Order: sequence, then C-alpha cells, then structure tokens
Amino acid sequence: MPGAICVLLPRDISQPGLVAFAHEADAYAYDELRAVEDLVYRGRLVQAATVLARTRRIRVAIGLLAAARNVAT
Repeated sequence: MPGAICVLLPRDISQPGLVAFAHEADAYAYDELRAVEDLVYRGRLVQAATVLARTRRIRVAIGLLAAARNVAT
C-alpha cells in the first residue's frame, strides 16, 4: 500500500512477546506488520497467523525464503 507505515517483526521475538508486540504496533496505528524469514529464524507463517488472530486492524505481510524450506535444514 503506497504511503503505509510498517514495522518489522523482530526475528528473535519470543512467542509471548509476539502478541504484546503486535498489540503495541496496532495501538500505535502502524498500518502493517512485516514478518520476514531468513536462514536461521523460521516459522513466520505461524507468527503471522497468530498476529492476525489476535489483532483487529493491522495488516500482516510475510516474506518467505524458499531455500530455508528444505527438510535438511
């Protein structure tokens, strides 16, 4: 969305801290929360779903790194 103000979800956030962070971002009127996977920190789909279930207004964008989805890693 052009002109949207976004906040990036910290990649090392704990599960209990995730909901609190999302509520705070929503309360500060950010338009979007972005969750991006990298080679070490994964599971952003679950975190994005959690944020969507626990907030009312904020949008969630996800970025997935396909190489990190290998069963060997």
